[in-house]
Parts: sequence; structure tokens; C-alpha cells
Amino acid sequence: MSNKQQNERFVNPYNFVPLENKCDKEGNRIVGPLTGKIECTLETLSPVFIPDGQDKETFFHYPEDEKPVIPGSEIRGTIRSVFEAAFNGCLSQVNEAPFHRRSMDAKHPGLLYRTDEGWKLQKSERVMLNTSYKTNTDKHGKHINSKNIRTGQVIYIKKSKDKYLTRNPKARKYAPHVVEDYSFEHKQGYMKGVIYLGESFIKKHHESVFIEVNGNEKVIKSLNEQDINNLKDVIMLYHKNSEKEHKMSYESEPYNSYLNLLDHATRDNKLPVYYSTDSKGNISHLAPAALSQEVFKNTLIDILKAQGEYQPCECKKAICPACHLFGFVNQQEMQASRIRFSDATIQTEPTFLNKMTLPALGQPKPGAVEFYTEKNNSYWTYDYTQRGKTRTPLEPSEIKIRGRKFYWHHEPKNYPLKNNKDEMETTITPLDIGNAFTFTIYFERLTEKELNQLCNVLDINQSKEHAHKIGRGKPLGFGSIQITIDRIQTRQINENTGAYDLEPNQKRKNMTEDQINQSSDLLKILRYQPDFAENITYPKVEKSSQKGKGKSNDLASHQWFNKNKARNKFEEVLPTIEEEVSTNSHKWLKANKV
Repeated sequence: MSNKQQNERFVNPYNFVPLENKCDKEGNRIVGPLTGKIECTLETLSPVFIPDGQDKETFFHYPEDEKPVIPGSEIRGTIRSVFEAAFNGCLSQVNEAPFHRRSMDAKHPGLLYRTDEGWKLQKSERVMLNTSYKTNTDKHGKHINSKNIRTGQVIYIKKSKDKYLTRNPKARKYAPHVVEDYSFEHKQGYMKGVIYLGESFIKKHHESVFIEVNGNEKVIKSLNEQDINNLKDVIMLYHKNSEKEHKMSYESEPYNSYLNLLDHATRDNKLPVYYSTDSKGNISHLAPAALSQEVFKNTLIDILKAQGEYQPCECKKAICPACHLFGFVNQQEMQASRIRFSDATIQTEPTFLNKMTLPALGQPKPGAVEFYTEKNNSYWTYDYTQRGKTRTPLEPSEIKIRGRKFYWHHEPKNYPLKNNKDEMETTITPLDIGNAFTFTIYFERLTEKELNQLCNVLDINQSKEHAHKIGRGKPLGFGSIQITIDRIQTRQINENTGAYDLEPNQKRKNMTEDQINQSSDLLKILRYQPDFAENITYPKVEKSSQKGKGKSNDLASHQWFNKNKARNKFEEVLPTIEEEVSTNSHKWLKANKV
């Protein structure tokens, strides 16, 4: 590998352990005779931080004692994730929120309304309404004060003969007409339209009027409730983003007003909306803007069901080995857990690193299919593939989730303390390496197989070359821990006497089928090798030497994804675990230049 390749390369902080063909769910699982406890030691291999409930900058502890404590729930979550991956369990922790992603393909204007038969969308034409240039001109059209109009308001307009003369020659053929004249009362020769006020931005000079397309080009399509619910989800995404950015309250008002108009849309009160179409002529991905976020109809649950029933277990008649051991709860049924994790308490005087400020993490969101799903054509989303402007819809069975997310172990950097940190940055006081804790796992009615599997997950096949991840800052190299089993104690009822037979030093059987597969991707990503790659970071953009200072947002992580999509094609996709640890450099991710 050349120095240039090494310098350009970066490794995403996480990768995915692939799913098998079908989740191991069955209905005749049995409980066993073994009850007892496993005593363990936990050692920090890299700095570890778990925030306290009261003071987020200090390590978790109980009020009566300042000594750091690792909650049993933290350890349990880590061990369950590895157990599910090692023994073909379901994905018990699934975010059921719909996937979404911003599309840069311009959508079509339409008018949305509800009838007794259901939701309808009528094809429309957008005409530009001058709200900036007070001197009426042929180019900009007749001026109107934007403070005197609102979205959903009916207006009658006279459309200009020529289209708007934009400064961009390439965009001229797509430019709409402008409103040459208007009236709020019906007027002979004027077309009925509906006003739409889009998002405000600097130097905005026009709003929009949507007019119905009639005659031979008149198109009215039926929609279902899922289309409308997805539109509401898109609006709420924008609403939440405006709140996060601490915009003034009036900035959020258009979203609330739009939702109210949607709830009251009728044939006489049509709502302007934008939409896409697919290769089958279906209407999809409604949005409040021409360039907008899209909320996808194919959900993670739907995809996991089609990919081998890997959705969370819902009943005892079809339960995976992990849920049978760790338990599950839903609205219909529950399976009690047969294991309990105590808190981990420190055995020596704790050693901490100096207080530091961690950088904001611009991690790829699940909507980034080039990281979260297997390659599907040149460009794809959770709902469609795309060639040019043509979208071909996808069924859930045609999308494959990459698998279960795990973080690479690597050497963390030393981060300075910032007195004036940004909102997304976090100040912490992490534990140093070499701190030792002890904790106990209490179990009941385990089979010998389950006990062996649990032990092999805890100490990762009794390996000193592998480690778990826990707490905050995993993408930055924090949270690497190693667990050692100190003693296993069991008791089981003697069938002859009815009394408990105690075994103070139970030995596990090193059965190959009860171990984590030695050649699995799971063991590859759990291997503790801090120097395996120099640059472990979320996708990044680097400044070309020829460029000037530029804007801070130019180097933001999301810019890598913008540049990675070129002409409806993903230039790079996330390498597999096998590809990352190999010398197969043409598969590695490279930093984009600006």
C-alpha cells in the first residue's frame, strides 16, 4: 500500500456483521436445570465514559458514593448485541421511525385534496408570484406584498406569455411563467390558482401560485393514507430541524399552518404540494418543497421480515435464542429474562483523564443506503432505484440491510478542554485505561448450551485479543473493555433427593457449536487492534491546496455524501468488514476534495 493510498483512506467508525439466511426462531425452546451466578472482572482498555444522570460531564455514580459505577444495564446491552450476532438472533433494538433522505431531483407541482372516495392529487403548473420587485416588469410580474397573502389562499391570475428569464442559461427551459396580473375575485380570462409560500431565504424574490392543468393534460390520481402520513412526517422533519437551529417561533409557524391546511383540504380548499412519479406512473414522496427530504414507505421492520424474519421477536411461538435468554416485552406478549446483571463496581482507586471536550459527530444516518444496505444498482434508496430521471419502485424483499452495527476498536485522540464549546460538542471526564471493575451475572434455569454460549460471549471465546465496546464516544475510540470470567457457580435440583447440588467451580465445555465462529466477521470487528488503521473517522472532506479559506460548512461530513452521489450514481459504498481488514485497497473509502 502506497503512502498516498494510506493518507487518502479513512475507515468509517462502524461496520456491519452480515445477517444469515434466516433468523433462528422456533417455538419449542426449553429451559434447563442450571441456576447460579457468573463472577466477572471488567477492565478498561481505552478511556471509558458513562454520563451521570445529574451532571452529564462526570462519570456515573450513586449520590452516596463518588466512586464510578458501570450500570448493569450498560453491560447487559453490550452483551446482548454480541449474543444476537453470534447465535443468529433477531435485531431486538430496532428504530421504527421511517427512513428519510434529501433528494436533489426537482419534484412536480400538484394540488392535494380529500373527497368521500379518499385522497386525490391533481397535476398543476407553478407560476411565480413577485414579492420583491415593487416596480412591475415583464420579467418579474406584478408585485404583491407577501405579508398580505397566505398558503392555501385562492387567487385568480393572468399568466405571462414568456417564461421567467433566469440568469442561469441551463435552467431557462425549466423556468416557470410569472404572474402578469392578479385578482382575489373571479375575473374573465383569469385562471384560478392557489398561493403557496415556501421557506424563507435570503434574496428570495418570488412565491408561487399553483394553477390546475386542464384539457388533455388534466391528470387526477388517487392516493392512500400512507402517502399522506409520509407527507406529515416530512413536514415534522422540517419542523424539528427549525427548532434545533433555534430559529424564531415564526419560522416554525408555516409548518403548523401547512399541517392544519392538510387536515382541512377539500375539493374547494386544495393544498399545494410537490410530488414524484415512478416508472409505473405512480405518485409518490409528497413534499412541501420541490427539493426536499423524502420519507420512505419501506420500513426497517418490513425489510427485516423479508430478509429472513430478523424483526424483533413478538411471541413465544417464534422466539430466537437471544430473546429466549434475555427476554422481550411488547404489547401482546412477554418473555421473562433468565439473567440479571449487577452493576460493576471499581476495585481500586479510580484513575481519570483530564476533562476534555469531544467534537460533534456527523455520523451517517440510516437514510444513507450506500452505508446501511447492500449495493443495489448504481443509485438507490429504500423505495426505488434510479437511472437518469426514471425511478423504479422497490419492494421490501429487494432491499438488503447490511447487518448488525458494531464499532471498530482504535486509539482515541487526546482532546483539549474547550471553555466555549458548540452546542453539539460534549465535555466529559473519562476513566483512564487499566481501571478494573467486578460484576456478577445471576442466571436461572439455563441449559448447558445457553451457559456455554453466554460465557463465550462474555469473554469472547476466552480471548485476550478481542474486546467489547461500552458507553459514550465509541466512534472516537472510547469504550473498549475486556471481560474475564473469574468463577462460575451453579446449583441444580437433585432428582433423587430433591435437594440442591452445589457446584462452586462450574467448568464450561468448550464445544465448538457454542463458541463464536472463529472465521466470522463478528470476531474480526471485535478484535482489539488499536493501530489497525490510521484514520478512523466519519466520512470527511478535505480542502484542496489550491482553495482559499472557504466556509466551515464546506468540510462538513454531509458534504462527502453530496459529492459521493454523481449523476445518480454512488461513487463509493461502505466496504465490508472483510474488505476493510484486507489489503484490497480499491474498495477502501477515500476523502473527497473541495
